[in-house]
Amino acid sequence: MPKRSRLSLKWILTYASAQILESGSAASTVTNHAATRGSAWNAFVASVPACASTVGTNTTIACLRNATLDAATLTAATTTAVSAADEAYPYVPTLDGELYPTLPSKLLMSCIGEEGLTIF
Repeated sequence: MPKRSRLSLKWILTYASAQILESGSAASTVTNHAATRGSAWNAFVASVPACASTVGTNTTIACLRNATLDAATLTAATTTAVSAADEAYPYVPTLDGELYPTLPSKLLMSCIGEEGLTIF
């Protein structure tokens, strides 16, 4: 294969792969930062009576872990959170800087490096 063709294919595989990771489909959700879904999270916590006073504090998670929650409370809190959400699917991965540090395309590009994909 001529060098120019190889370089073109390498470019396509490198950059097109990154775009495909973010293009999704009609059923895909948008990848957002965690703060984007803050209203749904706050609505959820506010709907759990034992933890409503912890909304916006650093004790929210500990409260939810220690609270005695029944199915009715969780169902009501989830319904409230979904209603408060700005999107149809508020419970999807979000960019949090740790577990999900950045966009999938950026993660792919950081693994590829300056030389691109090695395909031959």
